[in-house]
Amino acid sequence: MNSIDNLKLRATEGKQEVFDPVRKKWVAYTPEEHIRQMFILFLTRNIEVPLELIAVERGFKGALGKDYRADIVVYDRNGVPRLLVECKAADVQITREAVMQATRYNAIVKAGYLALTNGVKSFLFRTDDFRNYSAVNPFPKYCDWR
Repeated sequence: MNSIDNLKLRATEGKQEVFDPVRKKWVAYTPEEHIRQMFILFLTRNIEVPLELIAVERGFKGALGKDYRADIVVYDRNGVPRLLVECKAADVQITREAVMQATRYNAIVKAGYLALTNGVKSFLFRTDDFRNYSAVNPFPKYCDWR
């Protein structure tokens, strides 16, 4: 991923904030937010995802009307979810529980790709049926997603 130098940071009332180009606002600069913002940079610069097709902290309803929130969702130009991303802080391992959380979310969102990252390790999976996932490496350019 890209370096911290590419993030816009500021201190306000003794607290660090980072500018989120998707939400177009300053947000608290937490360890997880750092990873989220670095992954947005990776998506826009390396994978060539148009910024306007990215949503951050996208809320959705699960079973029994329970509210959930995906860290990042990337859409196609028709508004169809193409990628769901679960971000963890750098000191948080990508565990089986994190994978299960992301696949549960994706059973609702129904994106063809699922990514998990903690900034140290990133995993990308592809699915057609939202039950079975296969690893993808390397991460394809947005124009090559199928």
